[in-house]
Amino acid sequence: MIRKRLKKDFWCPTQWDSDTNLYEDELGWREENRSDAHSTDSWNIFKFYLGHYGFDLALYLVETDEFYYIDNIQNNEVWKLKNREDWDGQYIIERVEFSHCPDTEPEVIYEYKDLRDLWLNLKINEMYLKEVIEKSVVMVMH
Repeated sequence: MIRKRLKKDFWCPTQWDSDTNLYEDELGWREENRSDAHSTDSWNIFKFYLGHYGFDLALYLVETDEFYYIDNIQNNEVWKLKNREDWDGQYIIERVEFSHCPDTEPEVIYEYKDLRDLWLNLKINEMYLKEVIEKSVVMVMH
């Protein structure tokens, strides 16, 4: 299978994988997410991680080249993350800080009452969350 490369030098190399490129098949929920949630339905996987476990979610939307963070643990907010000032530009995944106390104050783009509100009403780049997830690198944050 020929993989479609979307970004060069996205991931940091690891001892298990030296390929730093981001590929189209790495977008959306991964197989392990579907397996954990015992579902292939995006809403059910979303509810499993954020509702059942209360995790946060980080998203890298390729078409806008921007990172977003769903702060589900503390604030019920969606943040558009800002670039780190010390980013050296080598690996895109290192461009932002994913911790609960980012070095630079994130831009709050949405505050939600509950997960259903977030799922049905959040729009990023004119897309609802389901489509944003499908077009993003999805990282479940514990």
